[in-house]
Amino acid sequence: MVTTTPAFPSGLTQQQALARQQEEGFNALPQTDRRTLWRIALEVVREPMFQLLVGAGVIYLLLGDLGEALMLLGFVAITVTITIVQEKRTERLLESLRSLSSPHALVLRDGQRQRVPGRDVVRGDVIVLSEGELVPADARLFEARDLLTDESLLTGEA
Repeated sequence: MVTTTPAFPSGLTQQQALARQQEEGFNALPQTDRRTLWRIALEVVREPMFQLLVGAGVIYLLLGDLGEALMLLGFVAITVTITIVQEKRTERLLESLRSLSSPHALVLRDGQRQRVPGRDVVRGDVIVLSEGELVPADARLFEARDLLTDESLLTGEA
C-alpha cells in the first residue's frame, strides 16, 4: 500500500471548487466542429509540399512523360486518401474519448463524500474510486489497495 498525505485531506470546499471551475472551466475535452471530407481534402491540398508534388506531376505531363506523371499524381491521390482516412479516424477516436468521461465522480468536498458530474471535477478535488469505475480526470494517487488499471480503452489494445 502506498500512502501520501494530500494537500487537502478533507477535499476542497464547495466555494474553492466553484472558484476553480469558473477560473479553469469544465473537466471536458473541447468540442470541435466535425470536418467534412471536402474540408479535410482542401486542407491537404493547401499544404506546400502537396502543391509541389502536383506541380511536378503537371510538369511531367507538359514534358510528355505520361508514365512519370501518372505515377506521381497517383501517389498524390494515395496520399490524400490516406490523410483523409487518418483524419476521420482521429476524429472518431476523440469522440470515443469524450464518451469515456465518467458521468459522475465521487469526490470529497467540505469533508463529505459527494457525487458530482464528471465535468464538474476540478483540479485539487480528492476523488474516491472503487472497483470498475472510470477515472474522471488526470489525478494524483494518494492511497491504493490492490491497484490494477486497464488502459486498453486509451491505447487501443484488444
